[in-house]
Amino acid sequence: MRNPGMTLEFPKYRPAGLKTIRLPDLSDKDTVERLVRCWETTADMEVPQYREGECEVRRIWDNAVSDALGWDRKWLTGRRQLLHREPHVRGLGYNQFG
Repeated sequence: MRNPGMTLEFPKYRPAGLKTIRLPDLSDKDTVERLVRCWETTADMEVPQYREGECEVRRIWDNAVSDALGWDRKWLTGRRQLLHREPHVRGLGYNQFG
């Protein structure tokens, strides 16, 4: 709207990429019970933003997901810690630059 005539290229929907997403085996009773316990444990917990640092709820989620998918917990912990270290970016509204 600010630059009439300028076209933006939007990402294209490619459903083929969905075939590579790993999902837990929900026919495995132990996996389902583990995920249910995770949900019951964290259902009432507040989830802070990543910029606020490590939190117990994300540790619990990551452990449950790594167990359900057979992933290495250390690998997933490393990914979570990278997100916590990302610089915080604060968006400003139009003409609010200070």
